[in-house]
Amino acid sequence: MYNSAGFCTILRVAKSYILKICTILRVLYLKTLQFCNRTKSYPGSSIKNSETKMNKYFLWAVAIAALCSSCETEDEAFATETKNQTIALQQAKSVAANDYQTYQSILHSFVYDNQQPYQENLLRFEQHVNRCIAYGNETAPYEQMDLKQVAFLATADAAYIEHLNYSATGKVIIYAVLNQQYNEETAKSTLAPEEYRLVQTLAALHNDNNGNGYDDDVRDKKTIAFAYGAQYGFTQEVLYAGAIELSAK
Repeated sequence: MYNSAGFCTILRVAKSYILKICTILRVLYLKTLQFCNRTKSYPGSSIKNSETKMNKYFLWAVAIAALCSSCETEDEAFATETKNQTIALQQAKSVAANDYQTYQSILHSFVYDNQQPYQENLLRFEQHVNRCIAYGNETAPYEQMDLKQVAFLATADAAYIEHLNYSATGKVIIYAVLNQQYNEETAKSTLAPEEYRLVQTLAALHNDNNGNGYDDDVRDKKTIAFAYGAQYGFTQEVLYAGAIELSAK
């Protein structure tokens, strides 16, 4: 049995022939109309019947050609998303990529579907993230987002940092990131390696809009969401920060 992609492939191969038929039928159709305009035709006559049949054939051919074009567009979009995901998977597998680079690679390889609601895109994004993470670590379990937590993080402000499970110094430096007062040397000399790595990522994330035009509110929220998810591992930080960033689409 053929799936939709296979059916589209068959139609795409036949498209050039169908378009040629459309062209020929169109010419014949127009010639028939011209002839009918010069010749009296009446219901039931062979001229009238020929005109009707030619009209039907022409419309069928146009419809099939349109279907081919639609399939081609769908295939091109699928190919683009697949290419982007392949790049992201390679980045996720590379040990040389830092957390910020990997996050950006995974996020920007995801194709947001504006025809679907935000919640549906969140589910697709969750699956996308888990595929990317599993490519780099085949034993990684599938991890879900808590949609209630996503909704909460979409309203959280800097005060929420106090409730996160980090050292007092770590929280102060996260505040500094949000206030554009991050100091690399201070972070390096005062934080444990894991927290230092996190605040480096948060600083990069907060200061890089990638031309998306996000306002300060969205930047703060995605940074807080990343810090929240980081308490539970890399997959969670990507999921929650990505969810906030996608909300601005």
